[in-house]
Amino acid sequence: MRDIAKAVGVEAPSLYNHIKSKQEILAELLMDIADEFITGMGEVERMDAKHQAKVEALIGLHVRISFIKRDAISLLTHDWRQLKEPTLTEFVQIRQDYEDRFLRIIKMGIEEDEFKDIHPDVALFSLLSTLRWLHVRYGKKDILSIEEMTLQLKRALMGGVLKN
Repeated sequence: MRDIAKAVGVEAPSLYNHIKSKQEILAELLMDIADEFITGMGEVERMDAKHQAKVEALIGLHVRISFIKRDAISLLTHDWRQLKEPTLTEFVQIRQDYEDRFLRIIKMGIEEDEFKDIHPDVALFSLLSTLRWLHVRYGKKDILSIEEMTLQLKRALMGGVLKN
């Protein structure tokens, strides 16, 4: 809280005139990112495209959010567990909904013989594990642009699921 107060030029106790608690800040940051992912998922689901293009669009969504929300994205992998009820339950439901929808796209790609015949949960785990930890290796460094990182991850991740 002292760091936040210093950044905005006020004393730490003064912050509590504007916010109720650290919990409120955490909830606001997490729910904002969760909303971006859900909005992006809806856009992808509405695409008139093959499942490959939809998965690639979701990879791009993760890269974009990871680069633009660099300082907050790590909350998704670490600090979400610190949420208090009822926000914790709401966040977990949103996260599960996103994963279920992502899984459905993968399953449809497998069923339509667009992807390799691998277990859909393994494909989802592999994709999300890489994408959720992107911020650790690349999130704080401008090694590649958003576009180049998206292209490189599409090549690396899709090579494991696309049928030759």
